[in-house]
Amino acid sequence: MRKNQDYDYDIRNIEVDKRFVIAKKEMLITFIVQLCYTFLMLIVAYATGKGDPKNYSFIMGMPAWWFYALLITALFLILIYYIITKVFVPVSVEPWIEQEQERGE
Repeated sequence: MRKNQDYDYDIRNIEVDKRFVIAKKEMLITFIVQLCYTFLMLIVAYATGKGDPKNYSFIMGMPAWWFYALLITALFLILIYYIITKVFVPVSVEPWIEQEQERGE
């Protein structure tokens, strides 16, 4: 650890790394998609899976709630694949590696 580090600085003077801005945007997108998936699955489970199992409706031999859960999962997998390939940005970590090598770590 360096002994001459100055901790008296204004945080507004720090230059924001663009990679952190990209990572924050992607984290928010991921969080929103996960919340939507969770709430949708809860709604489907409670709306179609309540009551006596003898009264369940069946689709292709599966209870309706299970069929809809599989369908929603498949749709969200397609959505996630689209987001990863078209929205998320590949970020290089080269500057981080170069900084580590310069410090000798």
